[in-house]
Amino acid sequence: MCIAARLAVAGALGADPVPQGRLVATVGAGVLAAAAALAVAAAVMMGVARRPLLAAVRGLRRSDRQEVHGG
Repeated sequence: MCIAARLAVAGALGADPVPQGRLVATVGAGVLAAAAALAVAAAVMMGVARRPLLAAVRGLRRSDRQEVHGG
């Protein structure tokens, strides 16, 4: 069911999720909440992945690696 139909049904039942005249504020609050959630998720991912990524970089920079040539 599309969003417009859901809003129409909710309005007909008297449970309007978007108050009249406050649509821009409601959408703005949703956008801000989404941005905050993305910022928190990015911070958590960077905090969790930092140690394994640094270990991989150190492993690539080691000078005792040997290259495989030809077949």
